[in-house]
Amino acid sequence: MVRRTSRGQLLACLADPDRSLSEGLSEALERVAHLHPECDLKNPGTPSATVAVLRRRYELLDHLVLADSPIVLATNEGFTVLTDLRVDSVLPELRAEVERHETHTARHREALQRFVLAQRQVRNTPEGYWVAAGDARAAAHALTSSTPLKEVHDAVVMSDGVSRLVTEYRTASWADVFTTLRSSGPRKLIQNVRDTEATDPTGRRWPRYKSGMMPQWPTASGESGGLARMACVASRRPRAGSRHHGGDIGHQFHQICGSPLSSSVIVLPTSRWRAPLMKYSECIFQ
Repeated sequence: MVRRTSRGQLLACLADPDRSLSEGLSEALERVAHLHPECDLKNPGTPSATVAVLRRRYELLDHLVLADSPIVLATNEGFTVLTDLRVDSVLPELRAEVERHETHTARHREALQRFVLAQRQVRNTPEGYWVAAGDARAAAHALTSSTPLKEVHDAVVMSDGVSRLVTEYRTASWADVFTTLRSSGPRKLIQNVRDTEATDPTGRRWPRYKSGMMPQWPTASGESGGLARMACVASRRPRAGSRHHGGDIGHQFHQICGSPLSSSVIVLPTSRWRAPLMKYSECIFQ
């Protein structure tokens, strides 16, 4: 579903700036579901993804988050983090059991499997948490808001696999993140995450689902903890020496979201980022 949605459904549904982000996401999910009549989309194991959308609408920046892929705004007053952490409050006992064991051990794998199976039963239910999957009603549970464009200097959209450098590992601040992005770009930021995790390969210092050292095929959002790292940065001022990827935004979306990611992150610009105050700077995943 993530692959199909990334090839134009969400872009098409949000092309009208007068349409709310949640309404557009809902229609996109419905369209994608209709493309798969042979699939049992009510199965608890149906593929799912987090969603983070940033859109310029006139003199506003609209934002939507569904699950734990954050949007961070650098504003006149500091940093604003927009995220949906409802998944963190689900099944705390099973989560704690997973975190008691070192990664790459049999007990860790067994505890993680129990946790994943239990999460699937409460995903997209009032008792659990909400992600983008086969049920378009999840879009109504997304967290949405808007910020005046004049208050925002830069914006970053990333997976929780990147944001944990600040939120979980606490080895960097948001100011450090933006400094790295401005000076060296997303690839360096992602490498900083991997370098930090390399100092704790078995998860003793920072308990987590995976070590971050070895590629693994991700499961549905919120289940795997995610090896995929992704960061997108948009700036009102072009960064010196940066490469601006303009033109075929649909192709960029395919390159980003068409690959297996445990947390899919979508940046949705209006007018293909050609508005005078907002330039698409760089977007990358590893």
